[in-house]
Amino acid sequence: MPIRGLPSTRGSGIYGTGLWRGTSEVTIIYTHDGATGLYGIDVNTGQARPLAEYPDPMSLPVLPGIVLN
Repeated sequence: MPIRGLPSTRGSGIYGTGLWRGTSEVTIIYTHDGATGLYGIDVNTGQARPLAEYPDPMSLPVLPGIVLN
């Protein structure tokens, strides 16, 4: 299922996967426009929703269960 609702700028993409936020939502780390965002993805619909934005790609917090690619 394609993910919908993520920024679609050139060079953007999934940087890593994160924690399950419940039975139907997983977290991804997504880089775009020189920033990094944390997004919740509904696994049933593919719809993304923003959770946090980090202007410096290297300023991500350390979270348990985060896997960076």
